[in-house]
Amino acid sequence: MDKKIDTKDYDGILAGIVTRDLFSRTFLSNFILEQIVPPVIRHMTTFYWFQHKCWMNSAPLHSLVEEMMPHEPEIKFKIIEENLGGVIERLLSGDDEYSQPEDILTSKLVNRIHYDLESTMSFIDLDNEEQKQLMIKHIYNSCEAHVIFKYYLTAVQMVHLASKADEHEVYEYFKANFTDEVLDTLFDMIK
Repeated sequence: MDKKIDTKDYDGILAGIVTRDLFSRTFLSNFILEQIVPPVIRHMTTFYWFQHKCWMNSAPLHSLVEEMMPHEPEIKFKIIEENLGGVIERLLSGDDEYSQPEDILTSKLVNRIHYDLESTMSFIDLDNEEQKQLMIKHIYNSCEAHVIFKYYLTAVQMVHLASKADEHEVYEYFKANFTDEVLDTLFDMIK
């Protein structure tokens, strides 16, 4: 993340990360514009409610974020591969031991991303190395969203999010406050 960007611009960056992450799965390709916003908001909710909490509460994932922060995306991909490549490979090979890394939240994060990707036909058609690289890309997206949630949302936004009792309340908050940013991202993508 570029620390020179004004904090208010991070709402749009977050919407872009989440929207592009979902689009890269070809999940949204057959929808009309008005139908795309709810799945993107649901995906943003998953990023916050599940993935962000894994990053926040896992010492190894927190260390990974700190290691990645000052680098360009290409270096970040390599850092993810060095740190999580073995876990991803074991998962893709069907090895039951993949779920036993040092940190259960790391396993949950990788497993959730795999589960989400596996539900798309295009993922199933890839070979193991292509699947691994796609998972690394989505772990990168998850980390970038986490960094925005942790460091760049305003204090007011964070207080509102922290006060939400469940995923539905988080979804409603994102729907009320991020729909315009999602639409802006979609318009930029179709230009």
